[in-house]
Amino acid sequence: MEQDNKAVSRTAYIDDAIAAWIAEKRSLSNSEETAHKYEETITYFRAWLSAKQRDLDLELWIEDSKNAKEWRRAGAMLAAEAQQFAAHSRRGKKAVADATYKQRMVILRSFYAFAIGGFFEDYPHPLKKVKMPHIPLYSSVQALPAAIIAEGMSRFDRSTKPGRRNFAMWALYLETGCRLNEGRCLQWKHVELLGSLEDLVAAQEVRLAINFPRLKGGKKARRILSVEASLALLECMASCYEVKNVLHLDPERWLWVSFSRSVPAGSSLSENGVRKLCLQAFGTTEVHRLRHTFAQELDNSGMSASGIGKLMNHNSLATTTAYLDAMNSGENSALAHLDQVFCIGRYRHA
Repeated sequence: MEQDNKAVSRTAYIDDAIAAWIAEKRSLSNSEETAHKYEETITYFRAWLSAKQRDLDLELWIEDSKNAKEWRRAGAMLAAEAQQFAAHSRRGKKAVADATYKQRMVILRSFYAFAIGGFFEDYPHPLKKVKMPHIPLYSSVQALPAAIIAEGMSRFDRSTKPGRRNFAMWALYLETGCRLNEGRCLQWKHVELLGSLEDLVAAQEVRLAINFPRLKGGKKARRILSVEASLALLECMASCYEVKNVLHLDPERWLWVSFSRSVPAGSSLSENGVRKLCLQAFGTTEVHRLRHTFAQELDNSGMSASGIGKLMNHNSLATTTAYLDAMNSGENSALAHLDQVFCIGRYRHA
């Protein structure tokens, strides 16, 4: 009875821990989809434990909080439950894929790393030593054929606002290799004009740099667009916001404005909105495949593996050569190749 009362008194505390953890994930990822996946996983795991009269806080599993052996036993039991949960298929299949198992365990580990020592007592992380399945690096990489990208880019009607937006948006994704939300959440304040707008437009040599405020892992990056993609972005902003001089735009304006009547005017495209546009243009909702295509075409252009890794913002690359020093400036030596294979270069003559 005493333990039951203890569990009830801790329920609100656990709810608070979950809410705070989800809020942090939402803030760090800037992705509702990620936050939903984390919340869904911890909710299902909590229900899994509840069916066995348990809860997330390991302290509720023991009788004597001063008994180290009891803590170890409870930790081992929780770890076993987590592994069974991660391997369980809610659809009745015999087993889930290794990637699904690993994703669930990573999420559960994240929760306990957040809650222990803050919302929970400062006890050893119960899932820290659980072994993960080995999944080959980039085993799921699947690039789109350049011909499909080129066909999709050539179909946009650039006499319309949506057509101009879509062409400029995908040109940016294809020239920078950014992830879905890294590109979706860009605002005008993240765009840097390299030189005088009047002189550059007159000479058709305008260049824009995109300063990504937050990439995966909390990184920042600066990427310079080609002339063609820069002109497309300028026309997109002037058209979508109906201004003659984009330099006067509110810095908080979104680059990819939604034209849906169900959202307030000036709203940014949603994650699902970007996916739907990707499906319409390239036949897939997996926007991340454009990142894979970006990497593949850089390789086809003859760029070194270290150069590709730098533009992809990978961590495990040496940055001591002059070539990689040039990459740090944000310049992409393969832009001409990307413009050609993706038909971005046709923009100037359209």
